Amino acid sequence: MLKSLLVLLNDARGPYQASDLARQWASSHEALCVGLSVLDVESVCGDEPVPMAGMSAKEQQNQKLLDDVRSRLERVRDRFRSLCTQANVASQVLEEESRPADVIAREAQRCDLVLVDCPQSRPALGGLSTDQLVGVVKHCSRPLVVVPDRPTSETDVVIAYDGSLQAARAVQAFAQSGLATDRQVRVVGAAENYVTATRRVGRAVDFLSRHNISAKAVPIKSDDDPATVVLNHLAVSPAGLLVMGTFGQNLVREVLFGSVTRRLLEHCPIPIFLSH
Repeated sequence: MLKSLLVLLNDARGPYQASDLARQWASSHEALCVGLSVLDVESVCGDEPVPMAGMSAKEQQNQKLLDDVRSRLERVRDRFRSLCTQANVASQVLEEESRPADVIAREAQRCDLVLVDCPQSRPALGGLSTDQLVGVVKHCSRPLVVVPDRPTSETDVVIAYDGSLQAARAVQAFAQSGLATDRQVRVVGAAENYVTATRRVGRAVDFLSRHNISAKAVPIKSDDDPATVVLNHLAVSPAGLLVMGTFGQNLVREVLFGSVTRRLLEHCPIPIFLSH
């Protein structure tokens, strides 16, 4: 069961959803919501070479930029505290000045689950780029939920399952999280023949049933790439959460490093629960 959640805070001008979802889950599970505010000094100041004659001016410019960023992030932290109080959610705020991927991987050890907003072409202050997100998942000791900027009212859960070690771990992490409560769960698995796909998803369904989670098996005969299988299924049968492992084969092969990952991050309309 969830006892605490870590959410990366940013000052996005648009409808970013990770903080909202973190508060929602923290409220329903009576969990602690921990907001993480990270200032990436290198990113703010840049690392381009500067002639000796311009060093002083560059230092002054950097200090002005850092002061502005710190002020903006302070407002983000204040807003997070205020919204948690309004939702009667216990909260805590952590502040760090370092590389975001390193900080998240380290601070994730405090909590059960990490939530971040989906990377954008130009990440908001305090947010992550796609490359930074890849680094987070490579080194994060907890499941990571990547939240898109499009809210959904759907509650069903889709588990993308290929029978790999990573997929099995993702199913176990999801079962232990308690997020299956009051949700319909579908286990989707694709293979070049229907018999293989049926046997594959059946193992995950059996595991979930032993944890009192009723799940529907959805075997698919297909040799399409993993992202196409997942996105096509979601287009026909909408859901509110996608669960999948990393570094698996077939349905989730090369997740987080190949084109599959980037395509899902760019086009998946719902939060993705990723487990390494």
